[in-house]
Amino acid sequence: MEREPTGTLAPVRWEEVHKILRPAIQDGLHANRFNRTAAIPKDLSQRPRGWRLEIAGNRFVVVSLQLDSKGGFSRHWGGRFTLDFELSSRPVPITSRQSAHLWKLLDRTQRKSALEIQRRVVSSLPDPPELIRRNFYGARFAPPRYWPWEDVWLRYSSLEDVQIWANFLRQSLPSAAKRFLTSAQMKTGQPDR
Repeated sequence: MEREPTGTLAPVRWEEVHKILRPAIQDGLHANRFNRTAAIPKDLSQRPRGWRLEIAGNRFVVVSLQLDSKGGFSRHWGGRFTLDFELSSRPVPITSRQSAHLWKLLDRTQRKSALEIQRRVVSSLPDPPELIRRNFYGARFAPPRYWPWEDVWLRYSSLEDVQIWANFLRQSLPSAAKRFLTSAQMKTGQPDR
């Protein structure tokens, strides 16, 4: 058995993160009648699968799970994810300008709960090597503070953290999705369902 270097996290594979978060997202979106997007063969498109709800002819609200692709999972500061809510002309994510990440759709109480989880994750990180600490401490290891308008990604350092986020999503996602739906329906001129 290979030992982990001192001051590093055990790797968390993206497949495991998806396996835990997708059912929680499905449960959280169920109250607003979202369905899974159709499977797209990998050779035709790199678009992630997600959830969709048609709100008007050729107008959809699409939700997709995004894991940080820039850094993936770091053995020093873990991984991060967000949910992207998008008003789309197709029933799949197309990265339009009419989108919002989960943090901006949470109410004050939900943000407070998310911040507590985020701080717990950051405080559980192992002490990094000196070079990492010197170059990244403020951005990756300091206790987080956020404003409602910031683009905040949710952090994890273990599968236990991912499970905590899954429970958070089951509770907060119905109202966050409703906020985006209300905004999207106003933009398309559709009455609230």
